[in-house]
Amino acid sequence: ANEMKLYRNIGELLTLAGAAQKQGRRVQETDLGILPSAAFVVSHGKLAWIGSQKAVPKDFAKKIKQEIDLKGATVLPGLIECHTHS
Repeated sequence: ANEMKLYRNIGELLTLAGAAQKQGRRVQETDLGILPSAAFVVSHGKLAWIGSQKAVPKDFAKKIKQEIDLKGATVLPGLIECHTHS
């Protein structure tokens, strides 16, 4: 689990960066942060880098132990509904 992994060949990656900056208030489509032809790097179980598939930083590229081809899939954050009733 401590090795660096590259997830590549992502058709669209939804970051929600703009929505996070607005703290989820009055979110519009332009706030979704959609990156085409994207990739991301996971190190020690955490996201270490997100960006264009062609722009993986060289310092990460040298340390990557495994590459996972997502075959053009759309990737988005897991959405957790924490609304509970007691």
